Amino acid sequence: MRLVSQLGGISAFFSFVVGMRLYTANSTARLRTIQVVKIRLWQVLLVALFAYGIARGNSPTGAGKELIALWFFSTLWITGIDDEIWTVATKSLTVVFYVAAVLIFLTTDIVAPVTTEAGTADADYQFIGSRRTNTLAFQFRPLISSGIFLGIWGMLHRGGKGWKVLQVVAFFVAFAIQVGLFKFRSSSGMFALLILSFIILRPLFDSRRRIVLTASLAATSAVGAIAFCFTESGRQLLFRFLDPEGHPILGSRFDEIKVYFKQVGIEAFIGRGLGGYFDAREAIKKESAAQWLTLHFGILVFSLKGGVAMLCLFVSILMAAIRIRPKSWFANPCNLTAVVYFPVLIVQFMTVPFGLSPDSLLSYFPPMLVLSRFGGTDQRG
Repeated sequence: MRLVSQLGGISAFFSFVVGMRLYTANSTARLRTIQVVKIRLWQVLLVALFAYGIARGNSPTGAGKELIALWFFSTLWITGIDDEIWTVATKSLTVVFYVAAVLIFLTTDIVAPVTTEAGTADADYQFIGSRRTNTLAFQFRPLISSGIFLGIWGMLHRGGKGWKVLQVVAFFVAFAIQVGLFKFRSSSGMFALLILSFIILRPLFDSRRRIVLTASLAATSAVGAIAFCFTESGRQLLFRFLDPEGHPILGSRFDEIKVYFKQVGIEAFIGRGLGGYFDAREAIKKESAAQWLTLHFGILVFSLKGGVAMLCLFVSILMAAIRIRPKSWFANPCNLTAVVYFPVLIVQFMTVPFGLSPDSLLSYFPPMLVLSRFGGTDQRG
């Protein structure tokens, strides 16, 4: 099980990349010219930042992992424009999701071993806390990150009923695991935001009126939200909003930002290259934060790696979503899913750290797949 937890994400990543590579040449023809230019600039910049990181003395291993991760983003921006990729990928994500969910429920009480360069040993502590972050189950958590995306895709695409049911149910299973099992209470906001986006945005762009579906979803969500407020997790989350000074929601993130600009200074404009880090111990309060590779305000990690150039390039790819399109464009379920998912995407990029390593890339498969749709032509296909 430990072997699966370590290699599962990497194996899935490489299988996806090999399959997607077959479509790359044909996909670029359906991308807007400006999008192709942005993607090529991104790839050239990655090579330059890798060389820059090595020249600065950054870890070659760390720089290489980040090169793989960030190159993977650009691969998806190209291939995700093909509807066939969505059909195949969402089915694969569904299978991976349920396999991981079963493994999580089977390993919630198994303390995970700690693997270091010196070897593998038992965890430093056997006590399993409320979030179970030291368990084997937690190691499988990245493999269920597609649950929110699968839920919205299942409600919007036209496909086999079996897959649709599994994908919609995945949304609720992901909520039960993330919020109920691992106690990431703030994640409930992501699920709520997606439901709200579906109720508000879908009717604006979808020519088909799904009144029964929308009303049922709204009623079910309202009942679920009320029930959640009466749980211990719900009360604790509500208390953090009502008492922001004693329990600030984003307090630690703001502390991290202050330390970041204090440590990095003017280098935030040019970046520290791939594999670059800063000393975040003052904010994180852990010795392991001495070489902090990311930021909890996720999108700022691009300034750490590549300065203003990389940050602005990523934002320009992100902001392609706000371009006005003909109504026929929204008739494609891939495009409509991207539009409904977009508000969640913004919140994720702003408040969730990017884990730039190959074994976490399955988490970024849905977001980058979504971004690919905004770079295509305005044709419906």
